Amino acid sequence: MNSSVTDHRKLYRLPWTLPDNAISWLEPTAMCNLSCDGCYRSNEKNSHKSIGDIKKELDVFQRKRITDCISITGGGPLLHPENVEIVREIKSRGLKPILNTKGSALSGG
Repeated sequence: MNSSVTDHRKLYRLPWTLPDNAISWLEPTAMCNLSCDGCYRSNEKNSHKSIGDIKKELDVFQRKRITDCISITGGGPLLHPENVEIVREIKSRGLKPILNTKGSALSGG
């Protein structure tokens, strides 16, 4: 009889532990063009991470976690001057980018 073990990750995901989490959060900036009540982040001008630092964070996610998607958030991720390159980098790694925005105008204020 041929015995095989089913890999649960091919059947379902329970993303509730640090190493096995379907979505990892990338925060490329703490800068935001809004000031929402209840926001957990402080609005920090000139807080954009370099693309090199972002790549290092993605390396850590891929080395230490089982992840499918990268949620790009922070302050206002569209305020980062290299937001298109960030999405491109995530896709080039075979991951799915999820862009979390506030849906407001793209002004640094």
